[in-house]
Amino acid sequence: MQDGHYRAAEKICRDGITIIPRSFSLRGNLAACLAKQGRREEAIAELDKALLLFPDNKILEWNRQQIATSHQLNVRMID
Repeated sequence: MQDGHYRAAEKICRDGITIIPRSFSLRGNLAACLAKQGRREEAIAELDKALLLFPDNKILEWNRQQIATSHQLNVRMID
């Protein structure tokens, strides 16, 4: 994703989620990939799923707010 390969990164995140569905980092990074592709509504939906699992995660909350309200995306990848 850092090199701009958003579709490839999206596939990796989706594959990972099938194995580890409760991974907030995979869901958060999937949302970032979707947002970078201009798919903001899908990105917000993924972040909402992640926030249901991890409601106090500040990075997920911050990324959701950025995607929902900013014209210029500034999302954080989750390690």
